[in-house]
Amino acid sequence: MNKILYIDDDSKLCEVAKSILSIFDYEVNVVNSIEKLEGINWQEYKLIIIDWFFTESGAMSIYEKAMDAGYQQRVMIASSRELGNSQRLIFDQKGITYLSKPFSCISLSAGVEGALK
Repeated sequence: MNKILYIDDDSKLCEVAKSILSIFDYEVNVVNSIEKLEGINWQEYKLIIIDWFFTESGAMSIYEKAMDAGYQQRVMIASSRELGNSQRLIFDQKGITYLSKPFSCISLSAGVEGALK
């Protein structure tokens, strides 16, 4: 079973995402506060989904934290804002997948499936 870490400060959205993805046989752990990131074993996850505005410093600071800890799997950034060209270029260079919010059950599961291929 693929393990996914879903990081978002919206607790309700975390639970919705966890419920949706568990239907598709993914094991999902959620983090909804910066304090809960302490002690995370990044390597146990096949995919990390991070809300673009999770912290004041943004999703890329969480991405860098995971990379600095040796994480080498897939990352998906979720946002309700459209990405600019420079952000798309950075995502492409780093192999980051973009997920538009709000998401439907289908778009979330399809995005995760695509990111894990």
